[in-house]
Amino acid sequence: MDKSATYQGVPIDPTHLPTKKVGGGKIMPADLMMHNSFFVSGKFREVVEKLEPGLHQFVPVELLWKDGSHAASYFCFTHATASTAWIESKRRMSSAKSRDSG
Repeated sequence: MDKSATYQGVPIDPTHLPTKKVGGGKIMPADLMMHNSFFVSGKFREVVEKLEPGLHQFVPVELLWKDGSHAASYFCFTHATASTAWIESKRRMSSAKSRDSG
């Protein structure tokens, strides 16, 4: 199991994430790609933020063609606070049950 912060539900220091990624030919990338990290489009980010606002971390990354020219502006995507939010909601429910039974 991967023990890196990327999969543990904690915010990642963006200084350790890529700011540029060199791609292949002249085909536009998909809305979701994986290359040691998840790279997602602005469209993907918009949908996720509507469904789960504030639960994920999106760090800008520039996708480049092999010749170094700009291909697209994407985001490095992590499940930054999903686990933290889940733990906090469970803690609140547990506290409420303790008060109600006590």
